[in-house]
Amino acid sequence: DNACVVLLVTRHHQTPGHMIFVAWLFAAAHIDDEPKFFLKGHFDALSETDSQALATHYVDLVVKYGSELRKQVRENERWINIMHRVERHKGIRCLGQIGSVEAALLYIMLREHRPIHTIEIGALCGTSTRWILAALHANGRGKLTTYDLHSYTPEFISAAVPALAQNWTFVQGNAISKLAESTAPFDADL
Repeated sequence: DNACVVLLVTRHHQTPGHMIFVAWLFAAAHIDDEPKFFLKGHFDALSETDSQALATHYVDLVVKYGSELRKQVRENERWINIMHRVERHKGIRCLGQIGSVEAALLYIMLREHRPIHTIEIGALCGTSTRWILAALHANGRGKLTTYDLHSYTPEFISAAVPALAQNWTFVQGNAISKLAESTAPFDADL
């Protein structure tokens, strides 16, 4: 039983010149011994030797999933158009969507590890949620539970990708409190 937790908090412009920055956390439990997305050992991205190994590893994964990623980039363009329409209609402003490189790596990570239970903490308007749901759908298995303080995400997901939402649960509220109350079968070493 594979489990994965994803914490995505994107940068948000509060006022001109002031930003709240992102925190990313990916933790995976019950992962096979064979390296897939994450490499075993400690790597220094600034070391010439390590950076070459890292680049080769991740380039190979991008090539492996290239056709899927191209399709997801097209779907994301459609998503952005729908998101903007919902924003205008609801008077919501979505700032700080996941970047294309981060989204592609997130997608690849989920495709490689094929988790059964995934938890996303912080979704805002659901751009990362869309990428996660697309990866789980491509895997042919997996459920996503998203925790967020506001209720925007379901409106965006239902407007843009209702077919992907069948394996998705949205929980509004404080993630730490809600996870403490949860009986969901999830286990991760953080």
